[in-house]
Amino acid sequence: MSENELTERVRDASVILTFRPAFTKFPKAVLDGAPSLRMVCVSGTGVEDIAVSEATARGIAVANVVGPSNRAVAEHCLALLFAVARSIPAQDAAIRRGAWKAVQGIELGGKVLGIVGVSGIS
Repeated sequence: MSENELTERVRDASVILTFRPAFTKFPKAVLDGAPSLRMVCVSGTGVEDIAVSEATARGIAVANVVGPSNRAVAEHCLALLFAVARSIPAQDAAIRRGAWKAVQGIELGGKVLGIVGVSGIS
């Protein structure tokens, strides 16, 4: 959906609950096009697709649903750690180009990993 289509769709909204935030962006222009808007809630863990500072300046509450995805996000972070350590994205791209060559990855055995929690994801 284009920014203009979204602006038209939410023009009279007081509250927006979005289920697919990665596909729906709420930049300043969309927020400005909804003068009655008082809240945007994302049914996910992040609000990076919403112009939060603009919303705050206009008195629009921005919220997300904390908790249900916490374990999935933590597991995804671990999967990315392993993928980077073993150069999986680069190796996958090389194989798809037909240009694979052996690359030494990082062995994680015996390493120490420090994790600092900054939210409910742990």
